[in-house]
Amino acid sequence: MNFSGASNASASAGWYPTFPGDIIEVEFCLPLHAKSPVFLELDNYPKERGKTVAKISFTKLQSSTDCKDEMKYGVNPTGSGPLDLKYKWKVNTVGGFALQLYVPNLKKTFYGFPDGIDSRKSK
Repeated sequence: MNFSGASNASASAGWYPTFPGDIIEVEFCLPLHAKSPVFLELDNYPKERGKTVAKISFTKLQSSTDCKDEMKYGVNPTGSGPLDLKYKWKVNTVGGFALQLYVPNLKKTFYGFPDGIDSRKSK
């Protein structure tokens, strides 16, 4: 994963300290039938679905060894697939949240990397 900004230097366990405006590369392994667009969401909201923070469009995703291993060993509790989606997200929120990706055509959410963020107002 790639990060910009010094605030991410103390990251651990998939939850990243960050600030609004930082760029974080999020990554998700998706099934073959996932279609664009998909939505990056904050999971800690008292709703059935999370709060959308980014709409992500793609044309063709590549399969990756990491995603295939995730499928093989059942690492992701929500399931996964061989397709690797990487997206550079400009943090646009403040607070501590788990991240998830909602795929409308599958009506399913997926977890990826990082697991979540802890975003502060100022550096």
